[in-house]
Amino acid sequence: MENRIKMLIEGGNAAGDDLDRGSRCFHGGGGALASGKPKKPACASLQSPPELIEFARSKSVRDVAKDLGVARSTVHRLRHGYWPNDTRKLVSAWQNYKGRVAVLISSWFLRRVQVDYAIKHGKHCYTADCLRLRAGELIAVAKAPDGGLVAQTLELPLMRFHLHRIGA
Repeated sequence: MENRIKMLIEGGNAAGDDLDRGSRCFHGGGGALASGKPKKPACASLQSPPELIEFARSKSVRDVAKDLGVARSTVHRLRHGYWPNDTRKLVSAWQNYKGRVAVLISSWFLRRVQVDYAIKHGKHCYTADCLRLRAGELIAVAKAPDGGLVAQTLELPLMRFHLHRIGA
């Protein structure tokens, strides 16, 4: 390598095309880099839904764990007021359970999930945490007695969950 540099300085190689390629990339300053995904994505909810805590305290630990599909230790923690930092799995399990056991008071309607993860039904907009991955999809929707909506996905993975009204 030193000989080649010496030849270039002295003008021995006019073409200059026989230089070695660098084996490492340049780590100098400057330039813009696109940021990747965050290591910890945002959590679904910072506070526990009061109806979930009430549900966890109203039945036996074993029944609640079976209904939600979570561990019994998670149910014990919920009963004692512990709410995890990453709540996505727990909120999803609760939404799925509410969708499975909801009493329907109307027939099903087809609605498209909007870009802002909302469903428009009548004069109101409804949403749920699990709609974030379903923008643009058609889902079946029925009215529930509590004033909300129950939604059933039509594409895989099939899910049934409870929608709540935005701004209510």
